[in-house]
Amino acid sequence: MTEHEIISNIRQGKTGVVPVTVPVGTRFGDWTVVGETHRRLSKKTGNFCRMIVCRCACGVVRAVFLFGLRAGKSNGCGCKRHVAKRRGLTREQLEADRSYRYKYGITAQDKDRMYQQQEGKCLICERWHEKLAVDHCHKTGIVRGLLCDACNFGLGLMKDDPVVLARAIAYLQAKT
Repeated sequence: MTEHEIISNIRQGKTGVVPVTVPVGTRFGDWTVVGETHRRLSKKTGNFCRMIVCRCACGVVRAVFLFGLRAGKSNGCGCKRHVAKRRGLTREQLEADRSYRYKYGITAQDKDRMYQQQEGKCLICERWHEKLAVDHCHKTGIVRGLLCDACNFGLGLMKDDPVVLARAIAYLQAKT
């Protein structure tokens, strides 16, 4: 189909409301089908994509791609309140969880478990801290443990290089 034919179809109203192919009330994750469907021209493919009007469990109503619903790629509007409620987290915990997943590939629960295993102590200075930072290898991304901010910054300033750290230790031993 040429671009001219697509534009002609749009002008003739061939992209309007079409019969619902998914029964009203059908659930896809947090989405519930509530109404009619329509077609929208895809900017990527130039084809018409079927849209379904859905309501999220939090109350948001949106038109959603049918393909995304059926493929499981769209299961809610992403509202923090509802996602947090579903996971049993507060909004702050949800933000922390997203941050840890994105940066380190762990959940907030994983970090809490590590904190409990370390009894709240930094792995380097072995002092108790109310809050510990996630230490990870910048080359591999592997989480090594939890450190206090001072120790974590110190490793970062030494570029996580064991040779530089060994020189720093030798320097301190010689000058003390």
